[in-house]
Amino acid sequence: MLKSILFLSGFILLTHESSILHRHIRIVGGREADIKEFPYQVSVVVNGLHLCGGSIISEKYVITAAQCIDGETTQNVEVCVGSSTIGAQEGKMYKIKAIFENQDFSFWNYDSDIAILELAEDLTFGSTVGNIGLPAKGDDVPLPGSMGVITGWGVTVERTTNLSTQLLTTQVPIMSLYQCINDYSADKITQNMICAGYNNGQYDSCFGDSGGPLVVGDVLVGIVSWGYACGEKNKPGVYTSVIGMRDFIESITGL
Repeated sequence: MLKSILFLSGFILLTHESSILHRHIRIVGGREADIKEFPYQVSVVVNGLHLCGGSIISEKYVITAAQCIDGETTQNVEVCVGSSTIGAQEGKMYKIKAIFENQDFSFWNYDSDIAILELAEDLTFGSTVGNIGLPAKGDDVPLPGSMGVITGWGVTVERTTNLSTQLLTTQVPIMSLYQCINDYSADKITQNMICAGYNNGQYDSCFGDSGGPLVVGDVLVGIVSWGYACGEKNKPGVYTSVIGMRDFIESITGL
């Protein structure tokens, strides 16, 4: 088990006086992971650099956060699959055929923070590459207290760009939307979001991989989106609710 506090990679974006940040996963008390445990995890590469996480949902489609690819084109976005380590030779790069960003996405409060990447070439599934299941339409959000799994790559010291190239993982409990609204405010938390984390701030998502997965029981329930500061009490991680985005996902992928 990693003894140091590890932060998943990415960049920080402050927005107006609320200091909302691009949501980034901080692995506290987590561990290094093998891609065979999480074969759905991908690296979203922009202009040749790892920028965000993402999740394979079929041989043709990857889900990530809209904030990761907003303003980008298929020419400068790629996906790396099948690797536990950023930059390792065992992974394979895939070009993008089309980018579908949710048109309701807002940088003001990160509502509808979801995008779907259609790959130019279908994936070949195996021990290191596979899909994560989607919730059925009409499913309920996991009950508060349900444990979610988060994964991604990141930096080893807060507010630096020194990447930990090894895939990391930890668990966080799902929080009720009511509690999350109390912790933030009703104008920042919407029905398209799901919150997870500990009230004491000991475990949290912070400075790192937006777009990565939040998984409960082998089902993708959230997409890493945003949060406030880092590890503060009563400031949980906020994720795009995959259940809330099912109509959008189906309209693009047919899944």
